[in-house]
Amino acid sequence: MKEPKSGDIWRYPYLWDWQAEQGEEDGRKNRQSLVLMAIAKDNQIYFLSITSQPPRPGQTRIEVPEMERRRAKLDDKRLWVVLEEYNRDSLTDSLYFQPDGYLGEFSKGFMKIIRATFAVQLRARKAKEVARR
Repeated sequence: MKEPKSGDIWRYPYLWDWQAEQGEEDGRKNRQSLVLMAIAKDNQIYFLSITSQPPRPGQTRIEVPEMERRRAKLDDKRLWVVLEEYNRDSLTDSLYFQPDGYLGEFSKGFMKIIRATFAVQLRARKAKEVARR
């Protein structure tokens, strides 16, 4: 199995914050999700969702450039990385992580932009964590 690392794109049943608030525990479908961080020491992995839905007012999303979509082997349509929420899961005993779900990866340069923007969201307390278990 490929070990997930920052910048990887995996199929993952991402659980939206609104679904968790309604008591749901499973994501409704596998979607393209970005590994923001994989921390072996703490046994944690952090996912950001990738969506074809453009941002609405008040949402912070970064559009995925065409070159990054090709590099990561993603759909050939407009996509955005969602930065207003994220999933936290376990690296070793996740009920949701799929070891065969690797799709591709973003460049280090694009990840630098994503991490910097996400850090601003975290500091402003505008990114909600959805812990999986």
